[in-house]
Amino acid sequence: MRSSIKQLLKVTLGAAAMIGMSAQAATVIKVQSVLNNKADEIVMLQDFADTVAALTDGEITFEILPNNAVVPSNQIINAVDKGLLDG
Repeated sequence: MRSSIKQLLKVTLGAAAMIGMSAQAATVIKVQSVLNNKADEIVMLQDFADTVAALTDGEITFEILPNNAVVPSNQIINAVDKGLLDG
Protein backbone atom coordinates (compact mmCIF):
# COMPACT_ATOMS: atom_id res chain seq x y z
CA MET A 1 0.00 0.00 0.00
CA ARG A 2 2.79 2.44 0.90
CA SER A 3 4.63 1.73 -2.34
CA SER A 4 1.50 2.56 -4.34
CA ILE A 5 1.15 5.83 -2.41
CA LYS A 6 4.81 6.62 -3.12
CA GLN A 7 4.24 5.90 -6.81
CA LEU A 8 1.13 8.12 -6.80
CA LEU A 9 3.10 10.93 -5.19
CA LYS A 10 5.94 10.58 -7.71
CA VAL A 11 3.54 10.65 -10.65
CA THR A 12 1.60 13.55 -9.19
CA LEU A 13 4.75 15.57 -8.50
CA GLY A 14 5.97 14.89 -12.03
CA ALA A 15 2.65 16.02 -13.46
CA ALA A 16 2.66 19.07 -11.22
CA ALA A 17 6.15 19.97 -12.38
CA MET A 18 5.18 19.64 -16.04
CA ILE A 19 2.00 21.64 -15.51
CA GLY A 20 3.92 24.24 -13.54
CA MET A 21 6.48 24.68 -16.29
CA SER A 22 3.84 25.39 -18.89
CA ALA A 23 1.55 27.49 -16.70
CA GLN A 24 1.98 31.16 -16.08
CA ALA A 25 -0.84 31.51 -13.57
CA ALA A 26 -1.37 29.48 -10.44
CA THR A 27 -2.25 25.87 -11.17
CA VAL A 28 -4.80 23.91 -9.13
CA ILE A 29 -4.63 20.14 -9.42
CA LYS A 30 -7.95 18.50 -8.49
CA VAL A 31 -7.52 15.06 -6.94
CA GLN A 32 -10.45 12.97 -5.76
CA SER A 33 -9.83 10.32 -3.15
CA VAL A 34 -11.30 6.84 -3.03
CA LEU A 35 -10.57 6.68 0.70
CA ASN A 36 -12.00 8.23 3.83
CA ASN A 37 -10.58 11.72 4.48
CA LYS A 38 -9.13 10.57 7.78
CA ALA A 39 -7.16 7.70 6.20
CA ASP A 40 -3.39 7.90 6.67
CA GLU A 41 -2.86 8.03 2.91
CA ILE A 42 -5.06 11.13 2.60
CA VAL A 43 -3.27 12.81 5.49
CA MET A 44 0.06 12.10 3.74
CA LEU A 45 -1.32 13.39 0.44
CA GLN A 46 -2.45 16.62 2.12
CA ASP A 47 1.02 17.00 3.66
CA PHE A 48 2.51 16.50 0.19
CA ALA A 49 0.11 19.09 -1.26
CA ASP A 50 1.07 21.57 1.45
CA THR A 51 4.77 20.99 0.73
CA VAL A 52 4.31 21.49 -3.03
CA ALA A 53 2.38 24.71 -2.41
CA ALA A 54 5.11 25.98 -0.09
CA LEU A 55 7.95 25.04 -2.47
CA THR A 56 6.23 26.70 -5.44
CA ASP A 57 5.09 29.81 -3.53
CA GLY A 58 1.49 28.84 -4.17
CA GLU A 59 1.91 28.53 -7.94
CA ILE A 60 0.90 24.86 -7.73
CA THR A 61 -1.78 23.79 -5.30
CA PHE A 62 -3.82 20.64 -4.86
CA GLU A 63 -7.52 20.47 -4.20
CA ILE A 64 -7.98 17.14 -2.46
CA LEU A 65 -11.61 16.11 -2.71
CA PRO A 66 -13.33 13.44 -0.61
CA ASN A 67 -14.59 10.15 -2.00
CA ASN A 68 -17.58 10.64 -4.34
CA ALA A 69 -17.25 14.46 -4.34
CA VAL A 70 -17.26 14.80 -8.13
CA VAL A 71 -17.91 11.28 -9.41
CA PRO A 72 -18.38 7.84 -7.84
CA SER A 73 -15.05 6.24 -6.97
CA ASN A 74 -15.37 3.70 -9.80
CA GLN A 75 -15.59 6.58 -12.31
CA ILE A 76 -12.44 8.51 -11.33
CA ILE A 77 -10.37 7.25 -14.28
CA ASN A 78 -13.10 8.31 -16.71
CA ALA A 79 -13.37 11.70 -14.99
CA VAL A 80 -9.62 12.21 -15.41
CA ASP A 81 -9.91 11.23 -19.07
CA LYS A 82 -12.72 13.77 -19.55
CA GLY A 83 -10.81 16.51 -17.72
CA LEU A 84 -13.16 16.73 -14.73
CA LEU A 85 -10.35 15.70 -12.37
CA ASP A 86 -6.58 15.75 -12.59
CA GLY A 87 -6.07 12.67 -10.48
